[in-house]
Amino acid sequence: MFNDLMDTLSKQLWLKSIWLFVFLFKQSAALNICPMSNWSINATTVAGSPTGISGSNASLLSNPYDVFIGNNSMIYVLDSSNFRVQLWLRNAVVGTTIIQGSAGSALNQFGLMAQMSIDINGNIYILDSNNTRVTKWVPGAGTSSIVAAGNGKGSNANQINGAVGMYVQTSTSIIWIADTGNNRIVKWSSPSTSTIVCGTYGSGATQFSSPTGIFIDENDQNTMYVADTGNQRIQQWRSGDTSGTTVAGLNQLFLPSRVIVDINKNMFIVDTGNSRVVRWTIGSSSGTVIAGNSVEGILPNQLNFPTVSTTTTTSTSFVQSSTSNAAVIGSFYQKSFAMLLLALIIY
Repeated sequence: MFNDLMDTLSKQLWLKSIWLFVFLFKQSAALNICPMSNWSINATTVAGSPTGISGSNASLLSNPYDVFIGNNSMIYVLDSSNFRVQLWLRNAVVGTTIIQGSAGSALNQFGLMAQMSIDINGNIYILDSNNTRVTKWVPGAGTSSIVAAGNGKGSNANQINGAVGMYVQTSTSIIWIADTGNNRIVKWSSPSTSTIVCGTYGSGATQFSSPTGIFIDENDQNTMYVADTGNQRIQQWRSGDTSGTTVAGLNQLFLPSRVIVDINKNMFIVDTGNSRVVRWTIGSSSGTVIAGNSVEGILPNQLNFPTVSTTTTTSTSFVQSSTSNAAVIGSFYQKSFAMLLLALIIY
């Protein structure tokens, strides 16, 4: 399962383009999205090429794999094929390179830039799947330091294998990794201190099958949510639990890859295999489609193999999808207070 999943993910990553769909809403310290919000169908480009042209100049992107929204609606793009991070100011027509690497394993290089996070001090954390590590980039630095893993591919507590999902806690910078190839979750309290939290291969309540996404609810005693991709479900682990509880799936998801949770216990699930995003309230037996129409395509109201999501606390929400090397913005009409960020790969 893991090899098939990673093969599919890697094929999607190196396709020619990505869109970012953006939905506007208000700011809050905690993710608080009104359950009655209406999501727009179409979108407009905010970064990259509107016609899907890939490239390496300041106005173009090539296979951006993640996006993060900072203060003043600044857009950070993990421009994977260009081995760089681009900063796009609001309404800008070009981006500024703030991290420039190249292919390789040195501390100023990358293998596969899989996911990104930014802390309150502006430090950028990049999950480098092929180099089996998380690197931290201080603002303005030309190189990085390893803050998690980096001990080669393997299954020891200080190693990871093909990991494509992580969560960096805002208050402590503790790093949680969805260790995809090892079917487990690993917590890194410091660069030299790691703990296997849970997981072995299987479909039981204590097991995972190629988990690709993780979310830590810092407003609820660090309750953990895992996109258990191969088992077609979302698992919830409360602090102290010895097994997980299935809170979404129920034969209604296909290869879910990311999940975030708001303060009202609404989960926003990237339902990858169904090319859509689903809002699912914890305790409900089904969810509601809020993005994508379950038909694969490249139109502004369609998605095709969406794969990445994260959250921020600014005033804009982005949905990223592959095929255009662009960022697309749409209207989100509501009276909620927070930021939802969904990076969705389509082809």
